[in-house]
Amino acid sequence: IQNSEFKLFFICSLIFHFGWQMGWPLFNIYMLQTLNASEGWLSAVSIASALSSILTVTYWGKFAQKHGNTIAIIIATFGMSITPFLYVVSESLAMLVVFNVLIGISITGTTLVLFNMLLDVTPSSNRTTIISIYNTLIAVSATIAPIIGVAIKDAKGLSFALITVGLLRL
Repeated sequence: IQNSEFKLFFICSLIFHFGWQMGWPLFNIYMLQTLNASEGWLSAVSIASALSSILTVTYWGKFAQKHGNTIAIIIATFGMSITPFLYVVSESLAMLVVFNVLIGISITGTTLVLFNMLLDVTPSSNRTTIISIYNTLIAVSATIAPIIGVAIKDAKGLSFALITVGLLRL
């Protein structure tokens, strides 16, 4: 708590994770209710994201090493920030499959670089405990955020909820 660099990282990371996690159910709701996705389409979207993640993980490591974590996190989280907006403008499931290639690339960069940055800003004394507390609070967020995302959707509509998610991620 005394380390201002860690404190700033933690606050920004928690806000970002909250926005990331709020969107989890909204994306499936959008595909099912708005675009009438079948199980096959849901699988295609997931596979597009997963394959692009697998294929770019090494690239992100090299990119972060060459250009620094700050530049890498800006690019990666920007890609994740526009994800909800891409869903809002998607008119077909085929568009979402293509968009999920970008999404998968962004998720890989974000998770890799966030971990690198966590290690960079975590004080060496009690590092294991601090990282455990950080991960626990992110997990608590993962429990609450999707519920809040759906509540916003129910109150204001799906597009409004997705835009809110994108703004929080940004």
